Amino acid sequence: MLNNPLLLVCLAIGCGALLGRISFKKVSLGVAGVLFAGVMWGYIVPTVKPPDALSTFGLALFVYAIGLSSSNLLFDTWSHGGWRYILIPPVAIGAALGVNVAASLLLNIPASTAAGVFAGALTNTPSLAAATTALGSKGAEATLGYAIAYPLGVLIPILMLSWPFRRETPGVGDSLASVAIVVCNIKEPGESVAGL
Repeated sequence: MLNNPLLLVCLAIGCGALLGRISFKKVSLGVAGVLFAGVMWGYIVPTVKPPDALSTFGLALFVYAIGLSSSNLLFDTWSHGGWRYILIPPVAIGAALGVNVAASLLLNIPASTAAGVFAGALTNTPSLAAATTALGSKGAEATLGYAIAYPLGVLIPILMLSWPFRRETPGVGDSLASVAIVVCNIKEPGESVAGL
């Protein structure tokens, strides 16, 4: 199996799909489980290197699938006056970039590793591909930073959004009041009905 990197990649994808289906209190990793499994397999068998064509094809397929799944929502949001919400991602990415640059300067982290941490914290795989291409021989440092930051970039938002906001709120009743009326036996026609 170690001599066939393609088989190992398929095994990692299968394990990740199974991992993503496990849910704990209605919270699951979903498709992010594939990346967690890939990180785990890379730690277990670090010498296996998949073909370069596979990583390029996987990245292109990933970006294409994200575009397909997001396009309808994007145009629907834009047409219904939600264009203001489209300003949130650039502001969030700019803030994350500022924090990343400040932290890398303060903690003396190499720029190549900081680029991977930035991509991983924002769970942005295409930016990791761009960073590894631009860094050349130092691309492994970016991949290491990505592998460290990605789990936190997935788990922290899941926990933040699932724990406090998913508490069951008791249903608010209608404003109408309900009254129970007990009818006693009526022995003779015309006899009055006593309500209790």
